[in-house]
Amino acid sequence: GGLRAAWNAGSSKTYTATGGFMTVLSPALGGGYGPGCILCEGTLQRSSNPYPGGLTFTPMATATYHWTPDINTYIRYAQGYTTPEVTFNSGLQKYINLASETVTDYEAGLRADWLNHRLRTNLTGYYFDWDGQRITQSESQNGQLVSLTTSGGKSRAYGFEAEVNALPVPGLQLTADLSYLNTAWITAGALNTNVHGGAPAGILPGQPWSFAPNWTYHLAAQYDIELPD
Repeated sequence: GGLRAAWNAGSSKTYTATGGFMTVLSPALGGGYGPGCILCEGTLQRSSNPYPGGLTFTPMATATYHWTPDINTYIRYAQGYTTPEVTFNSGLQKYINLASETVTDYEAGLRADWLNHRLRTNLTGYYFDWDGQRITQSESQNGQLVSLTTSGGKSRAYGFEAEVNALPVPGLQLTADLSYLNTAWITAGALNTNVHGGAPAGILPGQPWSFAPNWTYHLAAQYDIELPD
């Protein structure tokens, strides 16, 4: 187990050119910036926008029990996060503060070898909460929808993963994987129109994530042949 502490603080700085052009070429010909006279000196105006910060703790704890030398079970609790940041949306001409994302994970699993290590099984079940999830929303600006990223999302997911590896005969390795994933949005913001297929009413509570299939599986076989020297 362990505990990580992180301090985040800072700001986003933007420099805006004002005054004269940087070259004698007009903007149409690829020169300078304005407005201002061609031969006058320009200036840069700096603007600073602080983003949310502070001290963040992310704990992690794992407990393992060995039933036999070849069979063990474990439980795990962990948190992870992304640092906050601020972005400038050119379509809306404003700064958007993005708070930290936090994922809380609860996990339990079984690891076992059988038949003198010729059969291995791994089984994992998990549940996690995702707070401050960053999502793409749309906001009306002068009669048009402008895309922006916000951090108002919240969702949860649970599922399991099963893996079996077998060595039935020398040189032959068989692998089978099966996983199940159930996802659901808890909230995604009332203005949301783009995240889930462009639904005009936004994402509804209980709606699954996009591109997150419930079931996935994988089957593989490998045979190794030892060549003579």
